[in-house]
Amino acid sequence: MLEKVVYPGMQQLFDLIARAVYDEVVQLSPTGLVRQETRLLQSTGAFDYAPTGSDNRSRPDMAIVARALPTDGFSNAIAREEWRNIALVVEGKWDTERANKGGEPSQASLDKAGGQLARYVLNLYTSQPNRRFAWALITHNTFVYVCLFGRDRVYRTQAINLATLAGRQLFAQFVICWSLAGPVQFGLDPTITFNATTQEWAIACFDDACTDVSPAHTVYYAKHDTMSIRPSLFGRRTMSFFASEQPNGDVTVFIKDAWPVANVDTAEDDPRNEIVLLRRIHEQFSTHDPGVPYPQIKMGGTVQQRNYGQLEKDDATVAYGSIEAALPLRDPESPTRVHRVHRRMVMTPIADRLNTLDNFYELIVVLADAMTCHRKLYDDCSIFHRDISTSNVMAVRENGRLQGMLIDYDNAIYLDAISTNEQPERTGTLPFMSIGNLEGNDTPRTALDDWESLLYVICWLGTYGLDENERAESTQLAVPKPEIYRWLEGSMVDVARTKRKDMETTTTFGAIPDRFLARTGGSLLKRLARGLYRALFRHRNCYGAMIINTDDHDDPDTKANSGSRYDPLKDRVKYEKDITSKCYDVLLNATLEARAALLSLS
Repeated sequence: MLEKVVYPGMQQLFDLIARAVYDEVVQLSPTGLVRQETRLLQSTGAFDYAPTGSDNRSRPDMAIVARALPTDGFSNAIAREEWRNIALVVEGKWDTERANKGGEPSQASLDKAGGQLARYVLNLYTSQPNRRFAWALITHNTFVYVCLFGRDRVYRTQAINLATLAGRQLFAQFVICWSLAGPVQFGLDPTITFNATTQEWAIACFDDACTDVSPAHTVYYAKHDTMSIRPSLFGRRTMSFFASEQPNGDVTVFIKDAWPVANVDTAEDDPRNEIVLLRRIHEQFSTHDPGVPYPQIKMGGTVQQRNYGQLEKDDATVAYGSIEAALPLRDPESPTRVHRVHRRMVMTPIADRLNTLDNFYELIVVLADAMTCHRKLYDDCSIFHRDISTSNVMAVRENGRLQGMLIDYDNAIYLDAISTNEQPERTGTLPFMSIGNLEGNDTPRTALDDWESLLYVICWLGTYGLDENERAESTQLAVPKPEIYRWLEGSMVDVARTKRKDMETTTTFGAIPDRFLARTGGSLLKRLARGLYRALFRHRNCYGAMIINTDDHDDPDTKANSGSRYDPLKDRVKYEKDITSKCYDVLLNATLEARAALLSLS
């Protein structure tokens, strides 16, 4: 490829400028003329290679590392092979045809390069839990674009033409700034640090409930292999850690770190504040015991960062606000920026992912407990969870007893906060979202949507298995692919159309559980799926639930309504209590069978 021809030249230019800056500052520092920390930025020397530590299929054209930048604690050496030691990623392009008179690349070429950079940056995020944002470069012929990947958008400079003196000077300014920058300017979070000796992350956790002038904080410790980062380029980018209160201690708490959307002026009183919500749930459940585990806050609050010498509550502005001003051109394909705050919660009890379960009997028991909590929240606390997914149900094992726990209340909302005059908000995870949720139509969102999500969760796990490796293998090797593979393909409307066809009749739906894996408890899981389907989509008093696939009907009542496509499932809302009670009964009956089967297996 022609683009590879320019890699050495770009590497030499970057290394030359960075070395000159470093040597000059080091030379002046002993004289007292300059008191500035500097770090040596250098390319790894390898081109188009796959760093280790995350998705090895991604091969950045070039990567820049920074000596003495503590990305993961190894501050005195440049480890070229590790994603978690990379400071900047570079994507190079070369076109033989000029896109316009100025010779700048076409938008299509820039979009392609940006897409590849996005994958590289995602690897940085999943290998570095202390990453808040990331820098990247696009090189195209003689042009360079500096990019900043923020929480909700990508910033990209105007074209910098290295064929001109002015262009080389401008590019040198960026290299100089990076050479003199500290970890915060590289997007690293100083409240999460790595100890190479103990192989632990030290995580500072804050408590908004503290009334002192200086917010209370406690440091917890988590092994590198116990952290989990939800792969996401934008949005909340939730991270979780199983942590201890002492270095190398026993795991006692679960830490959640995320960047949820919040109101700018009332972030702490925002009804979407999960910390406030969980505290209120605990108040309610302390007097009305749900009989199942639920997340209990030990401490939680907005992360505190030093900004210009002052402690400030961390949000998107504190994270990269000053840098944002230097990169005024936003990538037109980037999402619109929203206000996000950085919150961290320390919770109990300790729970495990579903991939730790041994069979489908255990899965049924865990799901039943999670939906028991869901029902208590909805009926007793007037709280609607709105995000039933494989990631938000966990297994709790205490004193030899297996139970399930519903987690992640970022999307939860009080029922009285749901406006009947507004289009319902879309929430959830794509394969598990209800049909109405996917379409964004004006059908009211109720507990039926979460029970519908539960049905999709069961179908997904029954088809692809509990183990992530097994699931990936099934997804890639199954020929022909299971029908529900299309629940991940296309737009939300495309997925909704697929689900309408899958749910249209008992025959079309029946093809899904027919392909469940032959695992212990598989027969019971199939019966559970079919029972939930009949309750949700074959309620005998509800005509609307019988015509799921509107593509096959000409009834004018199934067409436009209030400016959007009418959802025949809107008629189902009138029977919400009857249908949810039926769903719960079906699940509890399956649970009784599952527990009896587990006893016989033990």
